[in-house]
Amino acid sequence: MKRFTSVLVVASDEAATPALLETAVDLARRNGASVTLFDVLEPLSERRRFLRSSIGEIDLESLIAETRVGELQDLASRTTDYPIEVEIVFGTKFVEVIRRVVARGHDLVMASPEESKRRFGLAGASDTMHLLRKSPVPVWVDSGRRDQGPDVAVALGPIEPDHQHEALNISLLELASSLAARRGGSLHVIHAWRLEGESLLRSSRVGTSALAVDGLVDEARHEAAVGLKSLLDQVPTIEVPIVEHLEKGEAGDVISSVVDRVEPGVVVMGTLARAGLKGVIMGNTAERVLAGIDTSILAVKPPGFTSPVIQ
Repeated sequence: MKRFTSVLVVASDEAATPALLETAVDLARRNGASVTLFDVLEPLSERRRFLRSSIGEIDLESLIAETRVGELQDLASRTTDYPIEVEIVFGTKFVEVIRRVVARGHDLVMASPEESKRRFGLAGASDTMHLLRKSPVPVWVDSGRRDQGPDVAVALGPIEPDHQHEALNISLLELASSLAARRGGSLHVIHAWRLEGESLLRSSRVGTSALAVDGLVDEARHEAAVGLKSLLDQVPTIEVPIVEHLEKGEAGDVISSVVDRVEPGVVVMGTLARAGLKGVIMGNTAERVLAGIDTSILAVKPPGFTSPVIQ
């Protein structure tokens, strides 16, 4: 069963951070993991950094950092009795978060959707979307909602005889099933299938009979079902009830529709584009789904992914 061992919590606004930290601590307790509360502040220019006063020169940047450390330590002590390490650095937020992950070996980043949460989904959440695209380890974006149940949904990508996609799908299933087991919920497995070019085949321009197209659709459905069973058979360690959602349609539409219906506490999905692994960004389906669902998200990169931040 997969478990996280070192969680990096990215502090954001005062309204979102306490709930995010509570979720992180709950996950850490279940996994026996360490927790670091981490914030990145905007650096001051040399001209603004040092102030002269009657008591001498004041390093304003250091004073700001000390104050912020105190605020986060106070927040941590008010939120939980779990041991929390607090650290502050200056720089660009998503860049410094990824550098910290690499330097300290964190295996999970947890963040909130920033102030853009006033909008639905993650549309406009710049730093969070940068982390989702570029973090070399899984990123959990917490919705902040406390009414979400224990179930976990996992959105599988293309089921193809392709090492990239297969490795990512297996990783998603292992991680999602482990998370569902620790939450005491069921695992909803989502996979979208369709017959490529069906609308064209049914048009008068092609002239294919409806019966023939229906047969091709049935073949596509059967192929998807066989592929999903084969994939599940490769993950024999799943110890929770599985609910399969093998549905016809565009992946983005299917994932959003199923998530709306079953209302899982967490959606686990991959962020793999077909352009290759090195410096990969999210594909259009992942971007669209992440911008349009209002639940906690755990986004996972494929094995072998190298962040463009650390190349």
